[in-house]
Amino acid sequence: MHTNGKMEETAKSLMNRFCQVQKLYRKSSPPRNISKKADGGLFEMDDHTYMALLEYYQQKNAAWTDYRVLENAEGAKVLTPSATEVQSMEGIGGVKFNKNEGNKLVEYMLNGVRTWGIVTHCLKVRLEDEEDSLVCVRRIEVIENQALDVVLKRMGLVQLKDIRLHRFIPAGSVTATQSYRILAAWSFGYEGPSVLVNVKENIVSECLTLEL
Repeated sequence: MHTNGKMEETAKSLMNRFCQVQKLYRKSSPPRNISKKADGGLFEMDDHTYMALLEYYQQKNAAWTDYRVLENAEGAKVLTPSATEVQSMEGIGGVKFNKNEGNKLVEYMLNGVRTWGIVTHCLKVRLEDEEDSLVCVRRIEVIENQALDVVLKRMGLVQLKDIRLHRFIPAGSVTATQSYRILAAWSFGYEGPSVLVNVKENIVSECLTLEL
C-alpha cells in the first residue's frame, strides 16, 4: 500500500507537469521554421511511408497496385508515391490537429474502437477524380504493468511504448487531441523511452493499442 501511494503521488506530479507544458505549447506561437508557404507543398514519400499508404488503400480496394510493378492486371489502380502535405487538418466537430508539439497526439476511432496516435504527416492524396485527407500516425502500444496499471487507470493515465510502425487514418476519424509527456528510459520500471497520456473520461481498454 505504501509503495502504491508513492507511485500514485509520482504519477500525479508527472500529470500536473505535462498538462502545464501542453497548455504552454498551445498558447505559444508556431515555430519560426514553419511558414505558411510550406502549406500545400509536394510531399515525396520514402518506401516505408509509401507501403503504409498502399496498404491503407488496398484494404479498401484490392485493385490498388504498386507503381513500381511494370505489368499490372486489367482494371488495376496505380498508386503514385506523392501527395500534398498541409500544416494542419480538422477532425470530427472541427477539432484541429497537426504534427507540432501540443496538437500531435490525437484520439480517433478505428473500426469502432477508441484509440490514439502521434501525427507525423497531414496529407492530401489525389486519387483519380477525388482527394483524400489522410493522417500518418506512428503506432505505440500499452505497457503492461500489473503493479502500476490500476493506479494509472484510476487517474486517467496510460503508459505507452513506441513500436516504430506507421499507419494511415482518415482525418475525419480524429475526435480529439490529448495531453501527453515523453518519459525517459526506466520511468515506472520500463527499460525504454515511453509516453504518458492523459486519457479523457478515465477510460482505458485492457487490450488497448495506441498509434503514434
